[in-house]
Amino acid sequence: RKQHHLYGTDEKLQGICVGMRRLGIRVDEDRRRAHQEEQERAAEKWINIIHKYRPTMNPNSNAQVRDLLYGHWNLPVQEYTETGDESVGAASLRSLIASSALDEEQLDFVNALRFYRRAQKLLSTYLRKLAPAAGLVKDGYIHPDYNSAGTVTGRLSSSNPNFQNIP
Repeated sequence: RKQHHLYGTDEKLQGICVGMRRLGIRVDEDRRRAHQEEQERAAEKWINIIHKYRPTMNPNSNAQVRDLLYGHWNLPVQEYTETGDESVGAASLRSLIASSALDEEQLDFVNALRFYRRAQKLLSTYLRKLAPAAGLVKDGYIHPDYNSAGTVTGRLSSSNPNFQNIP
């Protein structure tokens, strides 16, 4: 395909990726811990509101949330999952809030559910995994892999962990 002239550029880019991995990214433990504590407080606040309305509700159980929203409350389905179940994902919850189908108690509950899930996602996917004892951070640095040929479009990607997704 007459692309041999790109080899030198690709080789340099791979060298940059190796260098970035070797250097790593410093994790400010004080800030990480402060963010974790903030999200734990937020999760506690939102779970208390959820349990005020539904004391036995597990907000991480899609089946329980689905039964409540579409069974007990008989709310209109906003979208379906690939398996054909009524969706209780973030987009569906936002659509319900915007639809005016919720009374005040239901609106409080659905908002609390959304914010609880957001706090839990930040805690479980990012903040706790970057804690010193979790094993990803070594000597205060994290060393993700950078991939110069990891995407079809040619952009850089990272893995172990995918550091480009961390907010």
